[in-house]
Amino acid sequence: MSLVDIRVLGAFEARIGLTPLPELGSGRMRALVTYLALEADRAQLRSSLAALFWPDLDETAALRLLRQTLYRLAALLDVGGQAGAPLRIDRHTVQLDTTLVRVDARIIEDARARVRQHGHRSAEGCRECRDVLDLALGMYRGELLDGIVPVPGDRFDDWLVERRARLMRTAAELYAIRVAQAIRRCDDADAIDWCSAWLRIDPWNEQAHRQLALALAYSGRRTAALRQLEACRQMLLQEFGASLPPELAELGARIRQHALTPRVAAAPPSPAGLGREHERATLLDWLNQPLPCLICVSGLGGIGKSHLIADLDAELHVMFDGRVVLVDCHGITQPERLWQQIVRRCGARGIALAADTPADAWHPPRDGLLILDGLDGDPANAALVLDVRGAAPWLSVLTTQRRRLALVGAAQLNLGGLAPEAASAVLDRCVARDAAVRISPAHCLALCVALDGVPLALELVAPLLRLYLCDELCAMIEAGELDMLVTTLIDVPPRQRSLTAIFAATLAVLDDAQRSAFVRLAALGASFQREDAAALLGAAAAAELLSIAGDWSLLATTTPGRYQIPGVLRRWLLAHAPPS
Repeated sequence: MSLVDIRVLGAFEARIGLTPLPELGSGRMRALVTYLALEADRAQLRSSLAALFWPDLDETAALRLLRQTLYRLAALLDVGGQAGAPLRIDRHTVQLDTTLVRVDARIIEDARARVRQHGHRSAEGCRECRDVLDLALGMYRGELLDGIVPVPGDRFDDWLVERRARLMRTAAELYAIRVAQAIRRCDDADAIDWCSAWLRIDPWNEQAHRQLALALAYSGRRTAALRQLEACRQMLLQEFGASLPPELAELGARIRQHALTPRVAAAPPSPAGLGREHERATLLDWLNQPLPCLICVSGLGGIGKSHLIADLDAELHVMFDGRVVLVDCHGITQPERLWQQIVRRCGARGIALAADTPADAWHPPRDGLLILDGLDGDPANAALVLDVRGAAPWLSVLTTQRRRLALVGAAQLNLGGLAPEAASAVLDRCVARDAAVRISPAHCLALCVALDGVPLALELVAPLLRLYLCDELCAMIEAGELDMLVTTLIDVPPRQRSLTAIFAATLAVLDDAQRSAFVRLAALGASFQREDAAALLGAAAAAELLSIAGDWSLLATTTPGRYQIPGVLRRWLLAHAPPS
């Protein structure tokens, strides 16, 4: 069924699908359909409509003209062959069915309600609200029924004036949120575009002038920012006989004193962050909930956990209004040292051991986010996270670690290897750093598949294309020979300089018997059933090992009861296992 599309903002337009309805744009028909569209929340009395649109006629004549107009309107709004379907008409009332009619002004009003009622931490940091605002503000092309000059004392014209003002206030509220989103994301070009659109429909809005000057200054265009403030001053003087408000005058002084330094927009995702759109969206949705949360991002070493958090840095600072504390936990195995690091990063009056630290001796940001990057999987550290949550229940906590966080209330996001297309994009980005290296799409895909899309492995293999043919590298990887996947770059953290070192460190969480049993599981093939593991190891031993290995991301569940060890890890295990 085609939807009736009515645009009442700016020049009036109406159509069914792609078919225009020019007859609706004439005279009282346009006014009536606009009124019914914007007052569609309740049925309108026919007598009230007659008095509103034909105030100079007696009731009988007015009702007759209303009946004729409604008949023509019903015929024009013939949706799906059902004449008058969008109009609900009985002997006493008329109502427009908004499920069959889309009206631009209602979309804007609905957008404000959705943003206000949406359960998020802040509208400025909410991606979902940003999409809603983009759609709604794209509908605002001008004032309601542009071109109609209201006559004071006319009831419909009085309604039109009031509704125009209400829509303008709604649009200003939405523009203010959308501009604030752009400024807080350091996307000054986007902020300038939205401010300019805002001023086109509301040139007297002081907040729009201020935000435009601010965005221009942040983008390094000081002269343009000062010109904007001067234009605002002249407008206020000419139109209202008023001077520049103190906050705008203060902004001008700060710009002249070079107090607002140009900013750099958030960097695009790092190579390891490509292909993580779903994971990024999931994390942001979880974190944007109004209540404090506890989230664990887990995955095999080198899978890109820290990169994912780093790529979200700008958005997280917007979401939490800058109240974000990142604690680098890599290499810290003792809970006491970890507690000291947390306290130090949060800003404490004194450093003390966990057992001795009073609740008021540290200052976690109120309604902020604490990121524990590279948290060791020791259960004692999980208990420490629990203590942190108890001491600061208003604080959201996000951890990255190889092991799933062993706490009941934690939301768990496990990262696996990148899909082949995303992995190819990562490898292409890495290869592009060296002008002497070239790789065909087919060879690129083959390497990505051989390395299971592990981001660190892709970064380590790219420089080797100067020394090896792609087929040679694929053959070595398939044989489990990974010792060449190393780097000596000094700006790469030591923990990420060797893929085999990462594998060895992860396997160290298993005791000798468990490591031996895990190698036997690897020999079962690319994937295996729970029953296969039980037959090989015994039911109890298999259940324990599958649980531990799953917690440490050494294997994944593909379907219920079926498991898979990452291929690059499995081949390395089999290549280096002692003869059995």
